Amino acid sequence: MSRHTSEQYNFSEKILPLNDMLEGHSLNPPQVKELSKVLRYLRDDIERSGCNSPLPSTWMIRSLLNCIRGVVFNPLNWIKGTRRTLKALKNLIHLEQHENMIQFFDKDMVTPLFPNIEGFTLQNLSDFIDQVESHLFTIDNHTG
Repeated sequence: MSRHTSEQYNFSEKILPLNDMLEGHSLNPPQVKELSKVLRYLRDDIERSGCNSPLPSTWMIRSLLNCIRGVVFNPLNWIKGTRRTLKALKNLIHLEQHENMIQFFDKDMVTPLFPNIEGFTLQNLSDFIDQVESHLFTIDNHTG
């Protein structure tokens, strides 16, 4: 079953040229795995705290991470790496919303992540990023 709605997309003029999309280095598979694990733990902490906002599924977290370019994640400094990742996601959200360029794609690099069958939106992603940043601030202040 596809995770995307059956709507037909007319977005060819909004897609960045393939060369532009491939500039910069994407996270390598072990980095995606580690960062995905960190974001899932943070998501679960946020959910346990009584959050009523939609939170991303494991599939959505991995898909979002596969869209990021130019971020290096070091598990030894996971808070800093997570913050860099959140900043990269914010930049992609800005480009998608304000520059009208699709930035978030499924693994096939053709199918947009938004809209999707999960109903998770760019606004939900923005809210999740804010919640994770707040949660990281709390963690950093308790450990630092």
